Amino acid sequence: MQDPAWSVRTEGRLATSAGVPQHVQALQRANNVRCGRAALKRSVAAGRTDVSEVLLAPPSIAARMALGELLMSQKGWGRVRSGRFLRLAGLTEMKTLGNLTQRQRHSLAVLLTGSLTPDQRFFGGVFEGAGRQGVERISRLHTSNF
Repeated sequence: MQDPAWSVRTEGRLATSAGVPQHVQALQRANNVRCGRAALKRSVAAGRTDVSEVLLAPPSIAARMALGELLMSQKGWGRVRSGRFLRLAGLTEMKTLGNLTQRQRHSLAVLLTGSLTPDQRFFGGVFEGAGRQGVERISRLHTSNF
C-alpha cells in the first residue's frame, strides 16, 4: 500500500499531500532560487557581502550558480576581468560554486582578498606545483587593474 502523504494521484497527475501539483511546486522553488540569487548579487554589488565569504560558505541557493555570474556581480568586474581571473586560477566561468573543492574555494578567496603577495610563497591550493613563477604571475595580475 502506497503512503498517501508521499504521493497522491489526482486526475492523472502526481500531487503532494498539500494538494499542490508537482510542477507548481517546482516553479515556486525555481522562483525562490532566482529571487535569492538576485538578492545575493545586489548585496555583493552594494558591498554588503564579500565574494570571498560567499566562496568559503556558499548559501544553498548559490550552489548551482556559475562563478562568472558571481564575480561579475561585483562593481568593476565584467566578463573580461572575471574570465581572465578564473582562467589564471585554472577554472572556467561556467564552473558552479557547488562543484568547487574546498582547496579551490580557499585559493580563490585568498586571491580575491589580496592577501597573496609574491614573497609569501603560497604553494597550497590550486597553485600547488605551479612554482614561484606562477604565483608571481597571479600576484602581479591581482595587483594590476586587470
